[in-house]
Amino acid sequence: MFKRFRNPKDKRDFVTAGVSVGVATAFNAPIGGLLFAFEEVASFWQQSLGWQQVGMSFSAHILAVVPATIIRVAAGLCAVVFTYMNQVGMSFSAHILAVVPATIIGVAAGLCAVVFTYMNVQISRMRIELTGHLKWARMIEPCVLAVIYTTGALVLPLFFPCTPTECYQMK
Repeated sequence: MFKRFRNPKDKRDFVTAGVSVGVATAFNAPIGGLLFAFEEVASFWQQSLGWQQVGMSFSAHILAVVPATIIRVAAGLCAVVFTYMNQVGMSFSAHILAVVPATIIGVAAGLCAVVFTYMNVQISRMRIELTGHLKWARMIEPCVLAVIYTTGALVLPLFFPCTPTECYQMK
């Protein structure tokens, strides 16, 4: 039974998945489970394994948190949908509608990351075309960038006047 999974690679992947899911569920931290498995357990990490770990960690986290929350709500122990607990033992509650702005911010941050990555790739390609064949240009480029940055950092404050503030002496 399951002879397809009886090779060393799949055994390693299953152990990594188990550790990831266990840490995600035990500490209420799906990303933490993924990172722990990535740093401590996985000897070989592939992108497909990473996406499988993300799916398993979040699924296990949801399967652990949602029933417990439903039981708490049904028992009248909390009035809102989700209650989060951290390691110190302090709890705070969040309403389900807090997911909407968090989702909007997450999508916006993801789109910004896509634009940043695209621009970074384009700039890298342009740099290779402009300086790839000239050794002296590759050496001068960081110097020119440092001069531009330093000049901007020193000149830019000259355009904005200082704002006086009151000084308070510490007692």
